[in-house]
Amino acid sequence: MRTTYTNWNALPLILTTTQAALLLQITPDRIAYLCKTGAIPAAQVGKGWRIDRDVIRERLKGATP
Repeated sequence: MRTTYTNWNALPLILTTTQAALLLQITPDRIAYLCKTGAIPAAQVGKGWRIDRDVIRERLKGATP
């Protein structure tokens, strides 16, 4: 089940790779790779990654069409 957010502040402060992938419209595996390589600052928790929502927001602001 997908959650739809209509307000940026409704997002959790810390995102999973799946949540970040939905926002960036790429796969969770790609997000995990970007986290592993340091392209996206993140913390590894067990086998998963956790990403600050503001990191994703800044990445979206800097995106070029």
